[in-house]
Amino acid sequence: MILKLSVIYVVIDFKIGLSVCGLLVVGMSICFSFSLSSAAGWQYGPVHTILPFLLLGIGVDDMFVVVAALGTLTEEDKQKSLEHRISVMLKHAGVSITVTSFTDIIAFGVGGTTFIVDCAFILVSTCYIVRSEVHVHAQTNVANTTSSLDKSFDNEVLPALKSFCIFACIGVTALYLLSATFFVACITFDEKRKDAGRNACLCCYIHRKDYKTTDCSKKERIPVFLKNIYAPLLLKTPVKNLSQSSNN
Repeated sequence: MILKLSVIYVVIDFKIGLSVCGLLVVGMSICFSFSLSSAAGWQYGPVHTILPFLLLGIGVDDMFVVVAALGTLTEEDKQKSLEHRISVMLKHAGVSITVTSFTDIIAFGVGGTTFIVDCAFILVSTCYIVRSEVHVHAQTNVANTTSSLDKSFDNEVLPALKSFCIFACIGVTALYLLSATFFVACITFDEKRKDAGRNACLCCYIHRKDYKTTDCSKKERIPVFLKNIYAPLLLKTPVKNLSQSSNN
């Protein structure tokens, strides 16, 4: 029964192989992040356990953008060659994933090179410098205090947070490179499979040339739900009043 339903609805357009390749991209980016960071000598801490989920969210978002760009091609573009379709897809999706990925890379890169110092220590040291100026040897005291302040800057760094930012920066970089290369290659092979009329689950099986997808398989239920149910619900007066009361 399950096989019959799969043949009726998602016999060719089903993207189970592409989904597995997307998860593989996330897995490889996690491996790159942990291996390269560990090889460079950065320590692993408890906060690093959330990194796979962070990369999973960023990676799935990038892949959704790429696949959605392929699905929104015009009918004229869909009739052209595979190379043209992939180029148009990257023309639209490449900008989006590049901007978001580089924003994350810069954010985590800055976090990995920023020193976090105890504010109380700065306040006490500053007061000590001001008070030392009233003494005869004020210049010597100020110089010694400044030297000790510089050493304390290095001692007050949070190494776990700095290490996490380095891990995340390398992971997002690997995720972007794999999404723009490996995942795009997987999409190209999947489009070749669809053009050849091969089954989504059994690629060795080629369907007849007169095969046509059913009307049920062409419906996108999530956009319909958001447009016809979710969006009108948010615009209702009770929901607006509830939102305003929660903000107040």
